[in-house]
Amino acid sequence: MASSLPGVWAPRRSSDAAWTPGERSAVVAVALVSVAPWALGALGVDLGTRAPSPEALAALARDADSPGLVRALAGTYVHTLLEWTATCAAGFTAFLAFTHFRLHRDVVTPTIGMALLAAGLVDAFHTLAADGLVDPAADARDFVPFTWAVSRTFNAVVPLAALSMLLFARRHETGSRPRRSLRIVAAASVLLAGLAIGVTVTCARSADLPATTFPAAVVTRPWDALPLIVFALSGLVVYPLFRRRIRSHFALALWLSVIPDVATQLHMAFGSEALFDHHFNAAHLLKIVAYLVPCAGLVVDYVDTHRRATAGEREARAKAEQLERANEELRQIAYIASHDLQEPARMVVAYSELLQEEAEDDVGDETARALRYVRDGAARMQALVEALLEYTRVGAKPLEPVSVDADEALDAALANLDLRIRERDARVERGPLPRVRSDETFLTGVFQNLVGNALKFSPGPAPRVAIDAERRGDDWVFSVRDWGVGIEPRHQAEVFELFRRLHHRDAYEGTGLGLAIVNKTVSRLGGSVGVESTVGAGSTFWFTLPAEPDPL
Repeated sequence: MASSLPGVWAPRRSSDAAWTPGERSAVVAVALVSVAPWALGALGVDLGTRAPSPEALAALARDADSPGLVRALAGTYVHTLLEWTATCAAGFTAFLAFTHFRLHRDVVTPTIGMALLAAGLVDAFHTLAADGLVDPAADARDFVPFTWAVSRTFNAVVPLAALSMLLFARRHETGSRPRRSLRIVAAASVLLAGLAIGVTVTCARSADLPATTFPAAVVTRPWDALPLIVFALSGLVVYPLFRRRIRSHFALALWLSVIPDVATQLHMAFGSEALFDHHFNAAHLLKIVAYLVPCAGLVVDYVDTHRRATAGEREARAKAEQLERANEELRQIAYIASHDLQEPARMVVAYSELLQEEAEDDVGDETARALRYVRDGAARMQALVEALLEYTRVGAKPLEPVSVDADEALDAALANLDLRIRERDARVERGPLPRVRSDETFLTGVFQNLVGNALKFSPGPAPRVAIDAERRGDDWVFSVRDWGVGIEPRHQAEVFELFRRLHHRDAYEGTGLGLAIVNKTVSRLGGSVGVESTVGAGSTFWFTLPAEPDPL
């Protein structure tokens, strides 16, 4: 099934089928490391160490400072070092697997990580038993090989089961349902941890563990043949399918880890005849490699994810800067165009009025009507140019919010509207207004546009306008209310858009820019705007501004 996260779960295209040079190098490197113990053995290099002999143990009882004791216990020391290294590698891989899950919501990866960690915990327990720190009921020579085989079987079967569920049951989800993914990972973690603890406790309490080592047989450790078969099946069938479906370094590394896993089991199943011999130590060394290969894949995946995210951020920043430059150029063009159009617009208005006055008595009705159209159109063009110029000034003027008395800004706005207020015999009601973080010129313009808008859309004599403010958290909410025509709900979000007119210009004059200017101004001041309205009952336009910080 396809993933909601592009590039994580998808069939490989034909162009992806070929291995990259880096992938081929990784295969060669892992293969060389895996065959190195055989090559060293063929050259006469023995990786084995001696197991503690009865004489060494007797010497320990007599003299803890015996010089030969350290040499006699060398096998135990090497075994301890190898096993704890493997356990730490398994733990770190599990940690990276959960980090991978946090990024991609891939439930298979942490499940495999927990399988490795649980196998590492079993290894750690049998290491403690081999060192005498935990006292198992069975002889250590039976306990250590048997728990090793159980751990390896555990390590082979659980990832195979997880991948089989993914590939054949088609139940895998990546990111689309994160809560379910979290439940799956949590359940798998509890199950695997409980299973690992149960296996180790059962083995520790069992006094009669089956024999695991047969030095004279072709298969010297039959219990290690089962994980060998499972690893081989995974490497030949399941992991290649997983790799084809999921294009990630972890998927490749998981597949490559089969090479040291199979090599490990070959050393144990067909070579090791006693504790700490050449094949025994080689197998433990290769098991560390098998843990570290998926770990390396997860590290590379994380580095790639970080690199892609960084590149995406750089690209986004570059595009944002490019967009900002383009917007700045557009603002400059709009400002220059509207500024330069002012004078021609004024000339057209002035000369059309002059022409109409001089020819008023000498032309017919049709010509007089045409002259009125010219004058009205020129006047509208002049108003539009002035509104555009004001709109561009809002975006172009540097803004440094300071403490502003909203009462004084409203006083200035009402002074600018004084003629219209007296002509309409309007009643303006106002409550006490606070000081806010703003710009006095901008705030005056906001009040002037909103009060002028309220007067315009309040037909009839003596319109009423109310201005008030209310503290809400860290903001002040200002309101300008009228009892005019109102706005239909479906149009309330549109009124703040550029050139948006809800009425024909013959009914209400205007350019369609007043509320757009309000919206842009308030946004630059760090606030928001809105409207609540009922058709026939009036409208309340509101906007928010940051409050003055409280004195200490």
